[in-house]
Amino acid sequence: MKEDHNGEAGSSLRHSLRAFRNRAYRQLWSGIIVNGFANWITRLTVGWFVFDQTGSALLTAISFTMGSAPGLVVAPFGGAITDRLDRRYVLAGAAVAKGLITLTLAFVAIDGIKSAWPVIVLLAAAGAMNSFELPASQALIPDVVGPRDAMNGIAVCSVGLRAISAFGALAGGFLLEIYGPTTAFATAAALYL
Repeated sequence: MKEDHNGEAGSSLRHSLRAFRNRAYRQLWSGIIVNGFANWITRLTVGWFVFDQTGSALLTAISFTMGSAPGLVVAPFGGAITDRLDRRYVLAGAAVAKGLITLTLAFVAIDGIKSAWPVIVLLAAAGAMNSFELPASQALIPDVVGPRDAMNGIAVCSVGLRAISAFGALAGGFLLEIYGPTTAFATAAALYL
């Protein structure tokens, strides 16, 4: 009886992870997870950096907000553009843009800031890129795995992103503690690129 239970558990796990049978999905999933890891390193580092440089909780909150707020305006256009272009290129373009923005943040961190506004503008640009990245990645999953495994692929990706949020924030904290914000930003930029 015990063998049947273990066999059922193994079969259930294989069924739950069936999207991974597809090589293209594994590559896409890996890219999305690495990008999510970089996002969390950047989020943690930005919050710490802005507060450290300005001492302002309000400017720190604004910096977090600007990572998401542009999506309210840009997201409908990002989705429409993603539907009209090759989603792989949209996803890659968003990742490269976020990498360059985060690399710019690394250079900003070298000298420090007198005003948080340049950082906030960079974060708004990165937030706008999220409006292209999310619809492109979500639409690519069914393209890659097909309609039968689309829900499974999206669910597995979602679980992976939730899990990576803890590890990315932890890695960001480690990098900040040991090496400082410049290295944390540069590491995130390298992950995007």
